[in-house]
Amino acid sequence: MLECPEGLFVKEKGKYRIKDIDTAKDDIGSILGKSRDAGRIIARLPRIHTAIGPNVVDSFYKRLHEAVKFVDQLPQDVRVREVLDKLVDVDKKGADLKEVVKLLGQINPSELGTPKYQEYMDTLDGEDLLEQSIPAAMYVNMATAYFNQNPSMPAALKDFQSLLAGAPDCREELAKSLKVTTSKENEKLAVKLNQWMKKAVRDASVEHVAKVSEDLTGSRYVSTDAPYIDVRFSKLPGDELLFDAHSCTLELDVDLDFFKKLAKEDNFKAFERAFINASASTFYQA
Repeated sequence: MLECPEGLFVKEKGKYRIKDIDTAKDDIGSILGKSRDAGRIIARLPRIHTAIGPNVVDSFYKRLHEAVKFVDQLPQDVRVREVLDKLVDVDKKGADLKEVVKLLGQINPSELGTPKYQEYMDTLDGEDLLEQSIPAAMYVNMATAYFNQNPSMPAALKDFQSLLAGAPDCREELAKSLKVTTSKENEKLAVKLNQWMKKAVRDASVEHVAKVSEDLTGSRYVSTDAPYIDVRFSKLPGDELLFDAHSCTLELDVDLDFFKKLAKEDNFKAFERAFINASASTFYQA
């Protein structure tokens, strides 16, 4: 979603933001379609406990949060489609410019809802208002898709952003999500496995852990409410395989005999290299 060249986002100074819209040249229908698609992707993240990551500007979450509130508070007799039509057709003959200005202030109150900005927009004609109304329509599209799947949105912006962006440092969240389950006879070994995994994750770089997270969960970032990843001892084929990850079911198999050998030698470094370097021959992702 973020890295697609034809998508809605552009990277600037290490952070992604929504691209600037040229209402005279850009295909508005295509842009609105992409915003709906982006909304559906974003809406799914909390349901599968994954996250966008820390590389999106804070203003994106603020505008989306405000737009979701707007959609949530729409009167029952007002359809989102009617709002979108008013925003998109503001430059058409007969458009109620004052109503659109009021709508813009409701959709993005922190910026467009201030008395000063409302007064300024009242001086604009329909074509000039498009520069504000098309981005607003994009956020309403995304917000509608989000709200339809997640009607119980966190009320506070901070909690909303944490839910979608994930933790600023993915290492701690991933370390907390790893949970070893085993039989009584291997309890001591499980304790060491648990300690080694968490230490390996916490000591690794953020980039390395993002790659491990992708192999374990299917996403480079996990949400702040991520479920447990079930880690268990198994017998894996061959002599070179230490890990076998199943991202769809959030399970990680660890070869019992291989780990016993490493534990007996107290060879944490070899374990760490195998675990953090998920592309190594000792790590298989199914």
